[in-house]
Amino acid sequence: MQAATGMPGKTYYVALLKAGDLQAHGIKVLPTPEQGEPGHVSIPVLNYADRKTDSVKEMARLIATHLCPHVVGPFTTPNEGRG
Repeated sequence: MQAATGMPGKTYYVALLKAGDLQAHGIKVLPTPEQGEPGHVSIPVLNYADRKTDSVKEMARLIATHLCPHVVGPFTTPNEGRG
């Protein structure tokens, strides 16, 4: 498994979730297959712009406490231009 690349020097974790569990709780998932990960999905409502809204906080709490059976990581992106 390869975590998505992001900001240099940042650390990321990947939550392994079941799309059916999310959908059963009314959470929309969008298939976003990636090379080597054909079952990858995104949760469009969980985004940077809406991260501080009460509805997103509540959804994140539900996912973290009841729907997330496994988390992998940490994955750290390399610092670019630093050696």
